[in-house]
Amino acid sequence: MGDEAAGDARVPRPSVLHGTTLYGDTPMGPLRMTANKDAAGQPFEVFLTASKMGSEAAAVAEALGRLVTFALRVDPRATPTERLHGVAAQLRDIGGPRTTGETRSLPDGLARLLDEYLGDDVATDGRALDLCPDCGDAAYMSGSCSSCD
Repeated sequence: MGDEAAGDARVPRPSVLHGTTLYGDTPMGPLRMTANKDAAGQPFEVFLTASKMGSEAAAVAEALGRLVTFALRVDPRATPTERLHGVAAQLRDIGGPRTTGETRSLPDGLARLLDEYLGDDVATDGRALDLCPDCGDAAYMSGSCSSCD
């Protein structure tokens, strides 16, 4: 689906972005943030790394990075309900050190509660609601399937 067909005003993800990596200490341990800017010097995406892979702190850091990036790239015409569906999609299936039932981490637990709260009421109108896990571009709903450009 082309950008014009979706009514999308986003700039496609460039093949090269320039970033800055910062390090800090938190009560949960060290935190590394990489923030990338586009060619116009505007923030484009943020990655966070904390603790060891698979830990709850790493899951929370991943969730926060995804949410910051989602906020930077979401279609500004999306309704609050559409944005909340997008938030749930970003948090869903982030793994942690242990599971409770089918819930894999605190972020995954929040996604499940948001899904329950939102029910099946998804009105997408073809707008961006999620980020593609392969390329990072906005993904669009087409019927019941999600795809990117």
